[in-house]
Amino acid sequence: MILLLALACLPKGGPMPQAAEQPEPQLVVAHTNDLHTYYEPTPVEVAGGTEMWGGFERIDGLLGDLRREYGEDNLLYLDAGDLLTGTPLMEFEHRGVHGGAMLDLIEATGCDAMVLGNHEFDRGKDNVAALVAASSVPIISANLVAEGDPNTPAVPGLKPHVILSAAGEQVGVFGLTTAELPQIVNPASLEGVWVRDPVEVAKEQVEILSPQVDVIVALTHIGLESDLDLAAQVDGIDLIVGGHSHTAMKAAEEVGSTWIVQSGQYARNVGVALAPSEEDGDWEWSRVDLAQAGSVASQQVIDLVANWSGRVTERFEVPLGELDGPLNRDEPGQSGMGKWASDLVRDAAGADVGIYNRGGLRSDLGAGPLSLMDLYRVFPFGNEVVSFEWTGAELLSVVENSVSDVLSEDPARLQWSGIQFFWTLKDGQPSLQELRVGGQALDPKGVYRIATNVFVSWQWEHVLGVDTANQFKGHGFTVFQAAEERARQGVIHVPADARSIRLNAP
Repeated sequence: MILLLALACLPKGGPMPQAAEQPEPQLVVAHTNDLHTYYEPTPVEVAGGTEMWGGFERIDGLLGDLRREYGEDNLLYLDAGDLLTGTPLMEFEHRGVHGGAMLDLIEATGCDAMVLGNHEFDRGKDNVAALVAASSVPIISANLVAEGDPNTPAVPGLKPHVILSAAGEQVGVFGLTTAELPQIVNPASLEGVWVRDPVEVAKEQVEILSPQVDVIVALTHIGLESDLDLAAQVDGIDLIVGGHSHTAMKAAEEVGSTWIVQSGQYARNVGVALAPSEEDGDWEWSRVDLAQAGSVASQQVIDLVANWSGRVTERFEVPLGELDGPLNRDEPGQSGMGKWASDLVRDAAGADVGIYNRGGLRSDLGAGPLSLMDLYRVFPFGNEVVSFEWTGAELLSVVENSVSDVLSEDPARLQWSGIQFFWTLKDGQPSLQELRVGGQALDPKGVYRIATNVFVSWQWEHVLGVDTANQFKGHGFTVFQAAEERARQGVIHVPADARSIRLNAP
């Protein structure tokens, strides 16, 4: 058996797998995942400093190299989902789609198919339908179907699979979207959508495709762990090209006769897989990090990037105010950024208590001048500020479930404003001793107004454990808009008591 050429991460872009000297054409699968509307190089911390990685010009240049190396007709380029949400490019409606500029870019690079990710649903089901309708690249997902009808796609034009021709072979590519979709997407965006079990659907797709194709590829947005499980449970898949977990794999993984690959995130990396050159051979794979400019991109891609960069700069590089110190997300327990965000929604909603989910904070802020772009990087999701009422007893139960975060060196999942709690160690575990709201002792029978973002309220069962689904009030503005308004009011000060609820009181 041919040994797998599992090349490690190459910090400067590194060599790609070399084409074998052979008369037969060889199938090459290039792939990206979790692009999240990133289209320009972005800073990456490396040994010795910061480097600018990625962007569509470098992706296009690399794909051009691959096509010249292996032959235009031998290469497929696939994307494993989450094309949308992450940069201000998402805010431009283009071709009838929020984030539609990404269609221009991914079409210009010659993408052959892409799977729906969870963030494609961020602006609602209608935007998903518009995305599918506007795309000349086939968009696939076999496990998203109309509710109660497995033979009808979730939105018109969505395909369960495509059959592509490359290197003289027929390649069947079927799509899978995470089964967690109902837990991480606005329920309104999934109205009429049935999310079927990926394993069950994969078995069906293999059975359908096997008689028609030479190679079967699962193009998935379910995460690496789920990909490994899929390979263990479903026979007949040659290659799984994954996304969702943002995993920059160093080497492909083999489970049975299936190879699993995933390339990273944010247009910084491209995976390159070479199909076996012998019947019993192994796939060869490497991750190419786009840490430096390679071959020149096509003029079309160069022009697209320049156009959208100019439009984004004009709209978002707007100075707003100043921050008197850094706000970071990754401090243990309650972070400065988490405290500021929860303060922000509490003040904006006129509430007693603010709550923010750490996963909703997507960037840090440095001290100094603050722009609209800076704030957008922190709050890219367009989530509305909402509020609801809890009794003191309900608030207490949520806080009690959060006390275990105080000893963790990881950032707490929930970030708080307007409360202070005191705890002590009991049998080695933190135990809540007292809870105060606005400096006053909690009244278990009292009623308190709680503010957060709408994602937390949608996902109350998984995030909070106390029902808010039928009682939250929308305030008609997003967290991003509230942050913009706050920045225009004057200098933003780092919360002095950002870590106060971690402190043990005597």
